[in-house]
Amino acid sequence: MLYILHGPDQFRAQEALREIRSSLDSDGNLGQNTVRLDGKNITPSDLQSACQTASFFAETRLVIVEKLQERLRGSRRRGRRTGSDSGSDVDSFADILVTLPASTAVILLDDQPADGLMAAIEKGATVKLFPILRANEVRRWASNRVKDLDADFAPGALERLLSMIDGAHLGELANEIDKLTTYANGRAVEAEDVDRLVSAAVQMQTWDLTDAVIEGRGDRALVVLQAMDAKDHPRQLLIFMI
Repeated sequence: MLYILHGPDQFRAQEALREIRSSLDSDGNLGQNTVRLDGKNITPSDLQSACQTASFFAETRLVIVEKLQERLRGSRRRGRRTGSDSGSDVDSFADILVTLPASTAVILLDDQPADGLMAAIEKGATVKLFPILRANEVRRWASNRVKDLDADFAPGALERLLSMIDGAHLGELANEIDKLTTYANGRAVEAEDVDRLVSAAVQMQTWDLTDAVIEGRGDRALVVLQAMDAKDHPRQLLIFMI
């Protein structure tokens, strides 16, 4: 089994990784049969060894490889190797990933795909893309998270929270939803709770403002500008940068 999880939203990618691990862990032994590899430093033989090693208790073996495609981005395949031609790393890694033992599951985790490697391995793999969510998608994602927690957010509270944290910071948004749910202790979370607990914790940076302007999100840009500390971010300098 080969899973390819890629995209700039690594928070959702990591959540998908946890879901896959949970689905594979049928008897609680997967932790003993899981290995993580740094794709920026491994050799094809390292990956081959990790994938071909027999698992304990004859259960599924999980190999998680991070940043391999980042390393191979821009590299091309040489095609079928002949004679003394040893081929490229892309060929070597691809050969391993398309001939996995039935008992081994591999998860590739990357920000962006490497075209050469993807062309060789994506057929037959489970590929999931995680782009940065847009405003309406973030709202839907946040609402689903609140529902999954069996929490209660007043409409104004959730909108207030979403005005502070956008789709580029889903991990931070998830943490704040969890924190507010715990703080409310069974009652509905109100906008005042968000202002009390979240406003001081969210540290706006210059790029949060410029990104909002570039995306044409005036409401987001205004919230970011208002939240910025004038001591650390002089308004004249921010306006000049915009």
